[in-house]
Amino acid sequence: MVCLRLFIAVFSAPELRGDIEKIKEELRGSGADVKWVEGENLHFTLKFLGEVPDSRVPGISCALSRVSSLSRPFSVGFRGVGCFPNTGNMRVVWLGVKNDSELLSLQKRVEEAMESPGFAREKKPFQAHLTLGRVRTARGKDLLSKAIEKLRGAEAGMMEISSFVLMKSQLTSKGPNYSVVEEYRLGAKK
Repeated sequence: MVCLRLFIAVFSAPELRGDIEKIKEELRGSGADVKWVEGENLHFTLKFLGEVPDSRVPGISCALSRVSSLSRPFSVGFRGVGCFPNTGNMRVVWLGVKNDSELLSLQKRVEEAMESPGFAREKKPFQAHLTLGRVRTARGKDLLSKAIEKLRGAEAGMMEISSFVLMKSQLTSKGPNYSVVEEYRLGAKK
């Protein structure tokens, strides 16, 4: 039996990466010990499935196809930099989303659809964000907190969301390698 590390996501549009990179550069200036996410890996995780036997992929795919056929393309904008869980104990630095109601609806449909192939619902409420980096140590956290505060209202453009993907993730010493298992076009009939 082969297991795949899977998640369901929407990847950021390539045309936004320049604006997002400018924000990351300002944050990097703090000198904090952060592992920054590569531009091509920036995404919204709609649901993390974990290690899944490859025999379950057809059921997952069928459920996600239903979600995509019932959904329509929409746009989101990016605004505000923040961190999880809080500035005193930050572990993740993120870029926030404005006008996120359609994205929240899509995530809810994905969450509900994954129950039929046997995945439990998340206990924590979904908060739409792009992870910019993961804090490794306390070095430079004070300056990073100040940089985050300065960028609380930063904007990084708009993006049309017309699809989502089932992704495979392979963890390496240099970071994760992502590959698309299947793409689901919003509004597409299968």
